[in-house]
Amino acid sequence: MNCVWGDLRNLLWATSKRDVYLMKNYSVMHWSSLLHRGEEVLNVAEPIFSSLYLNQPGVAFYTKLTTDDNAITNAVDVYRNPSGAMRVTAANNDAQIIIYDAETFASVNRYSFDWSVNNTSASPDGKLLAVLGDSVECLIVDAQPRKVTSSLKGHLDYSFASDWRMGAIRGAKFTSDGQFLAMAEPADFVHVFNAKSGLSEFICKRDNHYLDSMLQTG
Repeated sequence: MNCVWGDLRNLLWATSKRDVYLMKNYSVMHWSSLLHRGEEVLNVAEPIFSSLYLNQPGVAFYTKLTTDDNAITNAVDVYRNPSGAMRVTAANNDAQIIIYDAETFASVNRYSFDWSVNNTSASPDGKLLAVLGDSVECLIVDAQPRKVTSSLKGHLDYSFASDWRMGAIRGAKFTSDGQFLAMAEPADFVHVFNAKSGLSEFICKRDNHYLDSMLQTG
């Protein structure tokens, strides 16, 4: 499969060994490795947030996230909150994130920040959100009282990716227990943070190479 894309940032997702979903122009495309062909499953040319079930035809829900016609939804994360309810988080460049109930699609929370939000991801227990964007800091937000619990510092550029199972940050991974966060940036550094204390544990340097992705930590 050949993809022509100037800057891939969390726009590719494999749901199985045979199914790959990616963004192309204004469409969400499905690529089958068995059939060796792709097809459009969702057109997102309009400034709306859309949701669909992969095992059911059609769009399940759509809504306009903002009144700003130039606003962009940069990332969507699906997770379960501490009570087990499924949530969908939309990160937008209008400096907001909106959390929806995945069953009713009702908006249950809205957070505002001082910069465009490029990515969010929930901790394995659903209690914390990593929020990052057009800032050199990554914020750890308690999802229930809606307050910032810590700020991860030390990056040289804006951030675009995060993952709790493991700066501009090209890749980030959290350990499975959510205690440590490793971040790779184009300055050839990998920063490892203690997510609970917000302190940097150590820094690894790889000379003369861009670190665009990272293996998932154990």
